[in-house]
Amino acid sequence: FPSHEIIPGIRDRESGLKKLGLDPKKKHILQVGLFSSRKNQRETFELARMVPEFEFHFVGGLTDNYKYYWEELVSNKPHNCTIWGERNDVNLFYSSVDGVIFPSQGRYGDTETNPLAIKEAIAWQIPLFLKNMPVYMNMYPESNLIKFMTDDRDKNCKILRDMITPTG
Repeated sequence: FPSHEIIPGIRDRESGLKKLGLDPKKKHILQVGLFSSRKNQRETFELARMVPEFEFHFVGGLTDNYKYYWEELVSNKPHNCTIWGERNDVNLFYSSVDGVIFPSQGRYGDTETNPLAIKEAIAWQIPLFLKNMPVYMNMYPESNLIKFMTDDRDKNCKILRDMITPTG
């Protein structure tokens, strides 16, 4: 790897946040994926409105074929959300964020199968907040690093806060 790149698996929060121009005093949450109804950035935006003390970052394309989904969503995004678009330095984000969110939802004919973003968060040992879809066949057990989303927004806010700013 060239010296300016982040080596996968080596977390360096301060350096990564500095390179991205982000405030190290804040907590940063990452969602990776194409803006689409399956990836469900809408739910992350809703959580972001309820957890204004966190900064949410979205790495993924805004493609024309999903414009019907993202156009209105993006035009009303919360102030604590930054859309970075398609990037070739996603490792920089993984090396420095405090958590990863993956609210992807499956629908008949359009479901997740084996998402790379989940595997990357686990490999980087980053707290991961995701929906436990049946297609995953319970391959991701809840732990200190993995928590599952519920259908209750208030509970989800509490779980996310507890994951990112644990007490005790």
